[in-house]
Amino acid sequence: MTTLSRPDLSDIHRGDWVDRRLPAGWRPYTRLARLDRPVGIWLTLFPCWAACKRFTHWPQAVLGAAFNWGMLMAWAEAAGHIPAGAVLMWTGAIAWQIGYDTVYAYVDLKDDTRLGLKSTAILFGRHGKTFIGLFYALAVGAWSLGGWLLDMSPPYAIGMLVIAIHLAWQTQRIDLARPEVNYRLFLANILTGLLLACTALSGTW
Repeated sequence: MTTLSRPDLSDIHRGDWVDRRLPAGWRPYTRLARLDRPVGIWLTLFPCWAACKRFTHWPQAVLGAAFNWGMLMAWAEAAGHIPAGAVLMWTGAIAWQIGYDTVYAYVDLKDDTRLGLKSTAILFGRHGKTFIGLFYALAVGAWSLGGWLLDMSPPYAIGMLVIAIHLAWQTQRIDLARPEVNYRLFLANILTGLLLACTALSGTW
């Protein structure tokens, strides 16, 4: 091998040599991943999730893991480690995302079935309402235990109760045969996110 055919070692050190050999859509994620190894490497999951509907019924889980990984990166950066409570918060966020994204999957159920795609809605079928409720319950349980392990103050528990009531209301309203209702319930999780942010903030007082 001649020196002309060898990669520039300085390029390898900076990551440029690797970047030039990756698909363009992956490059921003690999650059971010190098900022916080090994936690940051999970950011490479994000560009994968869209393809997951081709080979797994759980694309919502892949999206949830990737989309919420930032909270673990934040803990690693701020505290130098990832406590068990933070992992539970992340787990709860994944469960919540599986729940509300399954609600949306029922909106697209006919189209996904016709196109041969996969989703939790197709997997759960007529039992979707039960499974969505279970994932919402898992989310609240994980957030509650995580908050306790992270020594959140009493207002956090009050916020968790409000979130639990809101998610229970959503679950009770789900109608698998009415996409327009499910779409509105999917959008109702904007409020869930706001409640969660306020609850986390109040728990630090």
